[in-house]
Amino acid sequence: MAEQQVSWLDQNEKLLPLLEKPHLKGEEWYVIDHRWLKQWKDYIGANDVPGGQETNYPGTINNENIIDKTLDPLPDYGHFVLHNISENVNYSYVPKEVWTTLKNVYGYHQMHPIKREVVEMGDSQTPTIELHLIHVRLTRIEDRNNLDIAKDKYYSCKVTIDTVCQDTIKLFDCKGVKNYRIWSKYKKWTLLKGKYSLDQVGLKDGEILYLETTKSSSFDCQKQPDILAFQNGTEEEPMDYCEDQEMDNYDEMSVVSPCGLSNMGNTCFMNSALQCLVSVGTLTHYFVSNKWKQDLNKSNPLGMRGEVAKAYADLVKEMHSSAKQMHSVLPRQFKIAVSRFAPQFSGWAQHDSQELLAFLLDGLHEDLNRIKDKPYVETREADGRPEDKVARDSWKDYTKRNDSVVVDTFHGQLKSTLVCPKCSHVSVTFDPFCYLSLPLPQIRNRCITIILLGKSPISEPTELHVKVEKQGRILNLCESVAQAANDRLPKDSKERINHENLIVVEVHSGHISKIYNPGDAVSMIMDKDYIRVFELAAVERGVPRDKYKLIGVYERVPAANSYHKSFKTVGNPFVLAVPIEINYDTLLDMILVRMKRYIKHSDKIEKFEEVNKLNGESEDASEPFALRLVNMYGNAQVAEMTLKTPLKQNENVQYVALDWESDENRKFFLDPHEERYVKKEDAPANLRVKDLQLNDCLELFTSEEKLSESDPWYCPKCKKHQQATKKLDLWSLPDILVVHLKRFSYCRWWRDKIDSLVYFPTKDLNLKKYVLDPSIDEEDAIYDLLAVSNHFGGMGGGHYTAFSRRGTKWVNLDDSCVSRIAEESVVNRSAYVLFYERRNPKKRTLHCN
Repeated sequence: MAEQQVSWLDQNEKLLPLLEKPHLKGEEWYVIDHRWLKQWKDYIGANDVPGGQETNYPGTINNENIIDKTLDPLPDYGHFVLHNISENVNYSYVPKEVWTTLKNVYGYHQMHPIKREVVEMGDSQTPTIELHLIHVRLTRIEDRNNLDIAKDKYYSCKVTIDTVCQDTIKLFDCKGVKNYRIWSKYKKWTLLKGKYSLDQVGLKDGEILYLETTKSSSFDCQKQPDILAFQNGTEEEPMDYCEDQEMDNYDEMSVVSPCGLSNMGNTCFMNSALQCLVSVGTLTHYFVSNKWKQDLNKSNPLGMRGEVAKAYADLVKEMHSSAKQMHSVLPRQFKIAVSRFAPQFSGWAQHDSQELLAFLLDGLHEDLNRIKDKPYVETREADGRPEDKVARDSWKDYTKRNDSVVVDTFHGQLKSTLVCPKCSHVSVTFDPFCYLSLPLPQIRNRCITIILLGKSPISEPTELHVKVEKQGRILNLCESVAQAANDRLPKDSKERINHENLIVVEVHSGHISKIYNPGDAVSMIMDKDYIRVFELAAVERGVPRDKYKLIGVYERVPAANSYHKSFKTVGNPFVLAVPIEINYDTLLDMILVRMKRYIKHSDKIEKFEEVNKLNGESEDASEPFALRLVNMYGNAQVAEMTLKTPLKQNENVQYVALDWESDENRKFFLDPHEERYVKKEDAPANLRVKDLQLNDCLELFTSEEKLSESDPWYCPKCKKHQQATKKLDLWSLPDILVVHLKRFSYCRWWRDKIDSLVYFPTKDLNLKKYVLDPSIDEEDAIYDLLAVSNHFGGMGGGHYTAFSRRGTKWVNLDDSCVSRIAEESVVNRSAYVLFYERRNPKKRTLHCN
């Protein structure tokens, strides 16, 4: 299908609605690079951008940045996708109908598409696109000491163990088999039942499965086969049939012994949350001593039939036992239980530790709720009554329906005050909370790191740190850059920069993502963005803005191993200003002059023709490159350029590519160190943004705010919805206070992580001034840090770890790796969820019905 047969307007009208269709079991969806999809949406006018602009043409679909090149693609599945990347940040899904049209219109760079199927996950049978297959290694039980012959296979999570057994029989050409079964081994042998699917047995990524066959009609299911009794002369640990081991003599302080958790494949988020929760000694004692069994509530319709509580109890007891033996634990059964009731955590994609923690605390509460029949309770308002009485009554009402170890340990009470802007009616209510989600204050100024490329074609790029107002404009950034650059020069220097001659450009992976206008907001620049600032050449000084246009210039070389002939970008693109009316030769001369900083022998030559002479070639030797008009990303050709090709006068920005005939030519002409710039240095102290204090976040949390138009409050006096003012205050605090720092910001156009350092005390956190309950003494408001869930990296991936205080020492829990860490290292800019323990806990009885 040719492009002209499906116009950008038709694509907008016919394809965009299909992106919002629901996922249905068995459907095929395709994975596509998110940046390409966003560029395509710009091109068809879907993001409040005029459609059909050539500079927004997305070019050939290219999934190079999201595929795992270490694995060969599979038939009917396509390429594997990298782990630790995020949906709507690195990749997106499109339905089959959309993919077929996009591929026909724009072409596809790779040979194999990334096709995925919708499967139903969890007990709720939630339709979910299965992004990652499960990797297993198959072998026979008799070959367990020679794992080099094991076969790698990749399966959907819905494939049954029986299917895996049959595949293994075929792979190893087993003869005369009448019966078979398959085992897994992680410190102990586990028999996997054939009727279960892979997601139900919770395999670890890359796990080895051992096929056992017999020529008899059956196995003795209660015993391990004799062949498993000894391995290398050592008796194996017997099968565990989940017999309960009472631990009534459990010592609460034994929680000091840390135990690692194995990563099953992107499950570091889960491990981090679990390690923090296990650090709570009273809760761990409750589970290890089996007190939880007396509270188990399997009939609670809001619960999970007690299965999440049981899985957590089994895991905690296994961690307690393994810690003494210096072993890590594989949280297989726990992940299975969580995935059944929360399908969003199934599979092997990265998730959020705080979201997992919120689900787990709620699930444990409902599974262990001592209230079997919940009465109906109405919300109480103050209505002029004393606040302490209203608060007590509200808490009594809450505990009539909610009474569990989670409530005993983690739940506190908030006071909520709403004031109507019309009638001044005041509504005061008291609500329970399980954790505090604290916003991070907006800092007025920010420090931005940029690379400045001066007008001189032989000057090296220079890194600068500049401070600008967060609410400022790109014009203000240019002023700061010019000032920082000029401060390094003598006052009478002719090289001083005029901020009006600066162009701010965002470059991502060697592609121009955006050329900013002077009036654009500085907030559009993320901390992780690679920003280059170009100074316009001297010939452009004094020329009115309406008399020249901007040209983005790429270098490209032939792409190796491409399915069809194409070019790939190399080096970093640059931007220059040219007269609106310009011919081919003049444009080429301006580009070559600008590239002098990269050309070898730049002090001896003016044009590439002279290099040909130095190389012994004739004057009329063919050019080693060609100029072509391309799209904004430089990955798609718009038109050939010839001596007669005029640039379009009605477009403010155009993009051209200097395409080298071979990479060897480029290496001959250009300096291999073209990417160099002045050595990176930390921002000076006077430019660094002030770090935050945890108290700053608490002050913001308890400050008054006006409700948005989309979230009004119904005033019972006015009888209508109003944009009321709302204020939250702490009324009472739990023994374990969980604090969630809201580091991830979301808006219509982007998602980003706030990496500001928030100083939080490891000892003596005094919350007395924030607590309104007059009965709370100061000693009841002193907390010490117990654990931290850390997130390292940005939105597009990252890694979770945990810090935990065991006794008086701190340990770093990085999946299965456990190590000591100094207390002063606990406070870091990756801290995400904080666990605080009240120094003098209230004497709450963990009673049973």
